[in-house]
Amino acid sequence: MNWFDITAKYDELSRDLDDDLESLPEDWQRELAALNRLEMNVNNGAYLQFLTNCGRESYVYASRALHKIGARKMAEIIDRCQALVDEHFETETASREEIEALMPNEVIGLDGERLKEPRSILPDPVLDRIYELSDEFMDYPDDVERLGLKYYRSYLEREGVVSADDRLPPPRPVAARAGAMISPRPDLELRTERPATHVPGWQWLLQPLVRRFWRRRLQRRSERRCDELGDILGPASQCETREEFETLLGRPQYAMPGECFGMGPPDDGTWHHPDLVEVYAAGGCTIDVWFTNGGIERITGYPTPTSWDVIARDPESGCAE
Repeated sequence: MNWFDITAKYDELSRDLDDDLESLPEDWQRELAALNRLEMNVNNGAYLQFLTNCGRESYVYASRALHKIGARKMAEIIDRCQALVDEHFETETASREEIEALMPNEVIGLDGERLKEPRSILPDPVLDRIYELSDEFMDYPDDVERLGLKYYRSYLEREGVVSADDRLPPPRPVAARAGAMISPRPDLELRTERPATHVPGWQWLLQPLVRRFWRRRLQRRSERRCDELGDILGPASQCETREEFETLLGRPQYAMPGECFGMGPPDDGTWHHPDLVEVYAAGGCTIDVWFTNGGIERITGYPTPTSWDVIARDPESGCAE
């Protein structure tokens, strides 16, 4: 399930119908289209670009959608941006051309003539604050992709956009709290591989039955553990001391060298590796804590596979069916 492709599908449908969200028959379709417009425009040119290109109607549906799915921090960000605009400009009745006066950019017509001077009708302090809030939005303080797919899944299944077998993405890694005084433990066993999941011989005999009848149940259980993982990662990122950290997660099971992990490659084509990773077990999940330069860099994890998960996997893909 690709979140961007799904939201873009409904945005494109609306654009085929005179760019009007109300032309879509269902509220949830309008909300998905508005979320696509919001993410595309804010990530490209901040909140004012979204409002200028898409209008207040798109803001209303996008804000409603963020509140519905539980992306409260990002909903608050765009609500604050819109409130700042509304203090100085009436957007509900303004035309598209009038809304363009909010943008500080110069506008040049196709004939090369200047259509708008390079200034905004908003005061500079308001502009600065809207751009600051837009930067906060682009940091994605909420896991919009997972929250959105989880909330809208039943609608998307009904339309055949996703199937019941499609898995939700795992929760996003989180960054540690700035200034947290947590260093890696020096007394952990260092392993270069994770321990294998033991599967008793008698369970392998049940594999055909498990793959045929229990697959959905195991998938739902895995998704519940993913939800629990999200509940673990957030509080873990706010811990400031080793004592707080281990009260939440327990003592780490072992450590692994940083070269066993990687992130990237970015534009320069190089991979980033942590110095060390501590591995924890909490809430039926494996938690990986990346350490770089003596402190926590990021925290990620996944549902720990059980022996039943192992025998339910597709032998060709290595994944549960």
